[in-house]
Amino acid sequence: MKFVFMFAAVLLALLPFAAKAQIVANVLNYRLDVDDLIEVSVPNHADLRYAGPVPPGGKISLPEIGVVTLVGKTCSQLEAELQKKITEFRNSVTVDVILLEARSKMVQIVGSTLKTQGKYTMRPGWRLFDLVAAAGGIGAKPNKVNAKLVRNGKLVQLNFLAASDKPDSDDNVLLQPGDMVLLDEVDTVHYFVSITGEGQKRSVVELDQDMDLYRLVLMGQPTEFSDLAKAHILRGTEEIPINLESIDTAKSDEKVTNFKLKPGDTVFIPRIETKFSVLGLVGKPGVYPLPTKKPVTVLDAYALVGGSQGGDPSRAGILRTTDKKPTIIAVNIDKMLKKSNLDKNIALKDGDILYIPPKGSGGFKLENLVTPLYLLRLFGI
Repeated sequence: MKFVFMFAAVLLALLPFAAKAQIVANVLNYRLDVDDLIEVSVPNHADLRYAGPVPPGGKISLPEIGVVTLVGKTCSQLEAELQKKITEFRNSVTVDVILLEARSKMVQIVGSTLKTQGKYTMRPGWRLFDLVAAAGGIGAKPNKVNAKLVRNGKLVQLNFLAASDKPDSDDNVLLQPGDMVLLDEVDTVHYFVSITGEGQKRSVVELDQDMDLYRLVLMGQPTEFSDLAKAHILRGTEEIPINLESIDTAKSDEKVTNFKLKPGDTVFIPRIETKFSVLGLVGKPGVYPLPTKKPVTVLDAYALVGGSQGGDPSRAGILRTTDKKPTIIAVNIDKMLKKSNLDKNIALKDGDILYIPPKGSGGFKLENLVTPLYLLRLFGI
């Protein structure tokens, strides 16, 4: 019959067999409704032709045939009924009923985030994302889409992200004829993350709906020199302390997990305040930050400064102040390196000074450090 070819021929050429069969079944079983655009024709009998929408009453009147009910019938059923009535007064005639447009089953989708917007003929079982697919998809992430449904004059808010994550759920709402779907991109919300430390970085992060404090901080790329325990949130004139050390552990902190970010928040993570010094005849003498995440040993510090430059690492020493009392700890770096004797490869503590004396100086002595330079470094000036 003509209506099958006019309604589905193009789709049939593009789809696999199972899909073709389903489309043919849908068209054959389609029941006419008010506003559907149809054509009834009898070849060589122009007076029996009708082309137009199904009227509000669901009926039309044809010469000699009289009033015919259209609503609720398939095209093939209507053809058979008209054929039977016409053969009562005309011989050798054929009746064709063509569905030009299923207006009664139209649904509409509009919005700035759509690739294509317009009206579409709804198929049985269509849901929200079937209509989105028919429109060519969206140009934004699902969590950036604000979706609304206009049905029978009422506006209904939809959860587009949930529908995307679980297409079989009720969030992927079942459509009804006449529905209009509105899709717009959600206004972007920004949060500032400021990370200070090794390789200082400040970045503006676009917030997703599932963004939490953990993800926000990790995007700021804290380093081993970032003091996560002393982090705080700057919110206007308010400063909110928060311990982010759990980021480096397998255990989650409910205080961090449940923390609710607000527009304009700044996450500030300071550089660690603990430090140690390496002085004497080394490549890069100076003051260095002491990470809290992992220990820095004597050999770590020695390698960090580029080793000795004409000094005597076998007579090195550590000046450690405990309760304001200085203590010298002798360390033989040569022995550690050549004989793998690591007993003295101890971890440095906050305020420790590793000193590499000159050769022939008789070893490490406290007076080697009591110099203007040492005093400046000791008091952080």
